[in-house]
Amino acid sequence: MSHTNHTLLQSPRLTLMPLTGDDAGALFTLYTNEEITRFTEEDVFLSGETPDVFAERIAGYCTHMWTLRLIDSPQAVIGDCALHHYDAALQKIEIGGTLLPPYWGRGLMKEAFETVMHWAHQSLTLRTIETKTHPLNQQAVKLMDKMGFIRILETSREAVFQKEI
Repeated sequence: MSHTNHTLLQSPRLTLMPLTGDDAGALFTLYTNEEITRFTEEDVFLSGETPDVFAERIAGYCTHMWTLRLIDSPQAVIGDCALHHYDAALQKIEIGGTLLPPYWGRGLMKEAFETVMHWAHQSLTLRTIETKTHPLNQQAVKLMDKMGFIRILETSREAVFQKEI
């Protein structure tokens, strides 16, 4: 996998491990979960795409990408978190993440975002973190509000949030 992130991160409950080729099956499981993809308006996978090719393609969009694992169950991938679309001139990057439904409502994505944002602030020249979600994804919208992101744009298909750091 051409993805070059080698930074392992930890939070009180999570280990954020850099994405590797061994994670292709777990990524496939995440992105074929109907509860996760219900707000996606187009197919996540390209026609005939294998899990390995999908993982490689997704990693190629990202500046850094991690799998999320509970500290007490490090073999099980429960989600992902990524930084992408880094703009050095504007000192801005996007953050995104996905979490399997059994882990929703536990504050784990907030913990992952905070960990990645702290690392990004220390490691990259940044002023702004941006994130996007479907406006009907109320869990994501509430998380952005809770984390102090400001909604800067909303269409019928996308809500865009920013936070100055």
